[in-house]
Amino acid sequence: MQTMTTAQQREVDATSEANIPTNYAKLMARELGLTARQLPRLLRGTGIGTRQFLNDDSLLTPAQQIRMLHNALALSGQPEFGLRLGERLTPATHGAMGFAACSSPDLLTALQAFHKFVPTRASFIQLHLQQVEKRMECRVDFQMPLDEDIARCLADTVAKALFEIGEFIVGRPLYEAEICFAHSAPSYQAVYPDYIPGEFRFDCDELKLKVPITLCQMPNVSANSENYKYQDAKLMALTKTKPWRSSFNMFELFN
Repeated sequence: MQTMTTAQQREVDATSEANIPTNYAKLMARELGLTARQLPRLLRGTGIGTRQFLNDDSLLTPAQQIRMLHNALALSGQPEFGLRLGERLTPATHGAMGFAACSSPDLLTALQAFHKFVPTRASFIQLHLQQVEKRMECRVDFQMPLDEDIARCLADTVAKALFEIGEFIVGRPLYEAEICFAHSAPSYQAVYPDYIPGEFRFDCDELKLKVPITLCQMPNVSANSENYKYQDAKLMALTKTKPWRSSFNMFELFN
């Protein structure tokens, strides 16, 4: 019998453990305008009841999170739902990771924080940072199989959320940034400029955000070094208690 390597076991853990806070799913419900009595429509197929879902201590598996996104997309009746959801994902919605980003000295440090700690919030998502010439590239990988509609919806959500983070740090929309989508131009492509302030492209090899280094190095007017160190230490302690996978590599970032 073939046994799993440690890395392979972590791949399984990343998609089977209940480790995702329910606040992202609750934002889906809010965007849909669902009442408590209507929540079963969002929870259909997840095995989770309304009472458990509303418990702040409840955690979701990646499969449950994706099932809720599937339900939400269907309930919305709007294929651009991912962009609308992403608009709600301000830095404050990401817990300690978001607070670390908000108090970071610049956008580059904020992206590094998300790169290191996004598995503590969404274990099936990985971010990879790499400097290419005069731009910082943030590549997004989804670590579980997704159907075409959900992959597109989730890509829209993540892209908009990244722009929300950048806008908070820089203090204005990231007009100079570029987002590359792996999916083809959808039927609702005309609404992208309402959500994405920078340039966007479709049919790319991978989902990737490109930000000029000069923009990444702009000081954060809300920077707080003490709070950043506190949140960073808190998150580092969390990563030591769980086998979160992180490809964080300083050599990769600056070479």
